[in-house]
Amino acid sequence: MKNKSGKIFLIGAGPGDKGLITVNALEKLKVADVVVYDRLINDELLSSCKKDCELIFVGKESGFHPIEQEKITEILIAKSKQGNTVVRLKGGNPFIFGRGSEEAVALKKENIDFEIIPGITSGLAAPVYCGIPITQRGEITQCVFITAHECPEKPGTQVEWEKLAKLKNTSLIIYMGASRIETISKTLIKFGMDPATPAAAIENATLPIQRTISERLDKIPELFREQNFHAPVIIVISPTISLREDICWFEKKPLFNKRIVVAGADEESEYFYNILSEYGAEVLYLPVMKTYIKNIKLNFYNHFSNNDFEWLLFSGELEVKYFFELLQRENLDSRILGNKKIAAIGHRTANKLKFFNLIPDYSISDFEVSSFNQEFVKKYKLKGKKILRIQNDITYDRIHQELVNSDVTIEKISIFDSGISKPEQRIIEKLNQRTPDVLIFTQPASIDYFFNALGVKSATEIAHNAHNVIIDPITSENILEKNIKRYSISTEYESKNLSEFVSKLI
Repeated sequence: MKNKSGKIFLIGAGPGDKGLITVNALEKLKVADVVVYDRLINDELLSSCKKDCELIFVGKESGFHPIEQEKITEILIAKSKQGNTVVRLKGGNPFIFGRGSEEAVALKKENIDFEIIPGITSGLAAPVYCGIPITQRGEITQCVFITAHECPEKPGTQVEWEKLAKLKNTSLIIYMGASRIETISKTLIKFGMDPATPAAAIENATLPIQRTISERLDKIPELFREQNFHAPVIIVISPTISLREDICWFEKKPLFNKRIVVAGADEESEYFYNILSEYGAEVLYLPVMKTYIKNIKLNFYNHFSNNDFEWLLFSGELEVKYFFELLQRENLDSRILGNKKIAAIGHRTANKLKFFNLIPDYSISDFEVSSFNQEFVKKYKLKGKKILRIQNDITYDRIHQELVNSDVTIEKISIFDSGISKPEQRIIEKLNQRTPDVLIFTQPASIDYFFNALGVKSATEIAHNAHNVIIDPITSENILEKNIKRYSISTEYESKNLSEFVSKLI
């Protein structure tokens, strides 16, 4: 039963990079019942929410306001009065040109409990991500934050452009100036600023699609038009722009400005997002399959007390995860395995076993079936013997066949199943905005589920225009059945190795 009145958290999500949200804000996001979010937040943050969390989009496009501010406030109040924990997720910092104070005042009038968690404002982050310091010892001793988009109800501008033009040793950081860059340039020059003053414009700051241009103050509007820049944009006017050449770091990452779509299970999203975004990629995770543990009770004592087999084989981390969930359900732990030996296929499988304090007796880092047959079957003299394999219902692959061909008997325990997962509409829309450079399939079944989730026509078009990467080549036949010939097989799961593998493709 919820409380009579809930609490609202006004949270700044930062300028775009998922990693720039504060620890406090992320913790509140994880427990929220309702999240009311803006257009400029990184929607990957929403994957941190509870599965039953209600997500309400109230985004505002430049020049187009589908939901008025008053209506947003009404939503917050109504959801709170229903007893919900509500997060109002705003881009940047809600108290720096973010209208957060208006929402807070309205909540106060309704006697609704609220808390404000600041975020990193884009005026601070954007220059850093393109290599521009906004202060510099001995040169720049002050910086000024300015909005170029003032309240339209005011009789005139409150920005004192004449005074700003005459400031020395100062960096000017201008928000929401995309549509007014020419006016800003001419106004500052008219009031005495040197036309040769360095200026920069940063579009989509801190995101992998970030773009930066720099020019003289009098020439940057023309370059802005030529490069077809659009909001969101931060404009920086400062002598320190000259340091950009030496300090720029973000735009030099190996996968910068590359879009990578990962099709797999819900549970894998954070892993793949982290390892690929670290290399600068724009990562769009497409959860096309869901997995769930079977509602079964296994007689573990019966399986592990007999001596029919001495090896237990895991070929994926999901098998490990669900195996230990079943053990815990029956109030058991790894001691039930006794002296059984454990084989693991793949780095992630081995690492997942280590997470449960089990070190595999045998593990192979790649998926070459011939290597597996040589190194495992022959080395341990398994011909004519039995192994126990933990798997899901649809696991049937070349390793299974090779083991059978090598006269190894396989007893299978199916402990989890998978099904199609329809990605949220916001993810589909984002996918359609830009063709991916690389499409990664993480699981044997994810190829079929990708086509089922998106439809054959759409899925085929995306796959044909991208470089496809299969992380599980045991079932590489699946992609050939879809008549997709442009693909590579990666035997790497680890962050550095996988990212470097993808970097070489594009």
